[in-house]
Amino acid sequence: MHNNQLEHEDIFKWDEQFIINIDVIDNQHKNLVDLTNQLVCAIFSDNIIDRESIKTLQHSLKDYTLSHFKDEEDLMLKEGIDVRHYENHVNAHQDFIAVLSQFFNADINNIKQQSLYQVAEFLITWLIEHILTVDIQMSRQISLITSGHSAKESFDIDAKYYPNNYNPLLVTLKRFFSVIYSRNNELTELNNKLELRVKQRTAKLERLNKNLETWSNNDYLTNLYNRRFAMSYLQTKFPIQPENLLAIIIIDMDKFKQVNDQFGHAIGDDLIKHISAHLCKTVHPDDIICRLGGDEFLIICCNKDKQQVHKLAQNLQTQCPTFKSEKNIYWQPSLSIGIAFADEEYTNPDTLLHDADCAMYKIKRQGGNGYGEQN
Repeated sequence: MHNNQLEHEDIFKWDEQFIINIDVIDNQHKNLVDLTNQLVCAIFSDNIIDRESIKTLQHSLKDYTLSHFKDEEDLMLKEGIDVRHYENHVNAHQDFIAVLSQFFNADINNIKQQSLYQVAEFLITWLIEHILTVDIQMSRQISLITSGHSAKESFDIDAKYYPNNYNPLLVTLKRFFSVIYSRNNELTELNNKLELRVKQRTAKLERLNKNLETWSNNDYLTNLYNRRFAMSYLQTKFPIQPENLLAIIIIDMDKFKQVNDQFGHAIGDDLIKHISAHLCKTVHPDDIICRLGGDEFLIICCNKDKQQVHKLAQNLQTQCPTFKSEKNIYWQPSLSIGIAFADEEYTNPDTLLHDADCAMYKIKRQGGNGYGEQN
């Protein structure tokens, strides 16, 4: 790869793996990714540093830190996030400012090339280490708090189910930049080294992207597919073809709030896992099981007729085993189940889910512990 190719190939490409589902923060992260790619291009463009572009980027990065860090810290205080995460997050922001303060105040016309390399290395490390770890941790914990967990529970759940696994990638990136630091006028030798490092970086990023895809599509508590995956998968089934059978089953636990209120959220989480195991044991391997959120589950049935789908719903409802916790707390779960069958009149997954929801809530209003189909 020749150096001038860097003008056309971003070190980082913005995609859904960077999205933490907080719009104002996501927009600022996208800005940082763009600034980082522009800085790398300005430093390594045809072996000539584009100092005018770097001056502009110097001011843009400073503006980014002032607005972005304030927005994140205000958001964490507003949502009441656990103090352990808040302090760690603020310390990371302060470290960022401390590292880049010299760059912010430097005379770009006189700044050494080595210093610019270090700035580029730090920003890329920040993208991996901070956005893909600390900021995503913040997003997950806010989501857990919103769903009813305390700040402490949210921090502990996140720490348990989402350990950080980014160190190998960071090491690879540092190696990549160490090669750039030692470049010389022997362009052929340099390009060979860069090719090797790019291959290493690509392999690491591919593994990271695979892990991120798994985490973004799977529920943290049950390891079932989540709502995001369910909606994406259902969208591939539209428009509905007459020869393709498609049905969905929405399942909601009865009196789940009573379990949380009486025994606590930890027991509630264990009950959710208990129901998840019941679903996995009962459904056919070709069916897709998702946790939509809270105590609500979705089963996507392909190539099953009405009789088969109704039989599955009946088995789910009547064969639900008694729950027993490690503290010998017993609970007999009951399920409210709604069914919807797709046909050509459905144009999108939302209306199909709506009809299954309506069928489920009709069962709820009748006392629960049953199943029904939306007409």
